[in-house]
Amino acid sequence: FGAGPIGIINLLTSIGYGATKIIITDINDEKLKIVNDYVTNNKDCISECRVITRNTLEQPIDEQFVRENLCENTLECVGHPSVLKDALNMTVPGGTCTVIGMAADSNMMVDISNVNVMEKTINGVFRYRYTYERAIDMISTKKIGDVKQLITHTANPWDMNQLEEALKMLDPQVQAECGQTHMKIMYDMNKKPIGLSK
Repeated sequence: FGAGPIGIINLLTSIGYGATKIIITDINDEKLKIVNDYVTNNKDCISECRVITRNTLEQPIDEQFVRENLCENTLECVGHPSVLKDALNMTVPGGTCTVIGMAADSNMMVDISNVNVMEKTINGVFRYRYTYERAIDMISTKKIGDVKQLITHTANPWDMNQLEEALKMLDPQVQAECGQTHMKIMYDMNKKPIGLSK
C-alpha cells in the first residue's frame, strides 16, 4: 500500500523474493504510472508476477475487492490510518500486515477485533540491517529489472542551489503544484565541489 519510493522498493523486493501477484495502491496516478511503466519496461524479469495498480481515491477498497484479492502479506508503506485499515482488511485471516510507513501521528487507531478475531499479525519495520547484501544481489543479477529507471533527477550535492532545488522536489506539495512526481533523486558524489580546482 503506497506507490512512493518506499512502496516501489518493497514492490521490487517482493518480486525479487518470488511473489506471483502484487497489488499496489496509491491516490496519485502519476506514481501508479511509474509502477506500470516499470513493469512494462522490465517484462523479462517480472513476467512471473502479476502487478495490479489501483487508485484508492477514485476506487476505494470495497468488500468485493477485498474478497477477490485477499493477501497473505500486506505492506503498509504510507503511515496513514486509512491505509493501515485497508492493509489490515486485505490481509487474510492468519496473515501478516507489516507497517513500514512512518506516521505523522504516532497514535493511529487500529480495529483490534480485526486483528484478534482473525488472528492477524502486525509487524513493525524501522531499520534495514542485513539487507544491503541482498539488495545488491537483486540489482546486480537483474532479478528486479533496471532500477536506474526510478531515478527521476540527478543533482550535484556540492552545488547549494542544486541541492536546495532537489530537496524542494521531495515536498509532496511542490510535486502537486508542478504536476510531477520525483521518485528518486540521485546525488552524484563524483562531481567536483563548487569552487575547487580540478
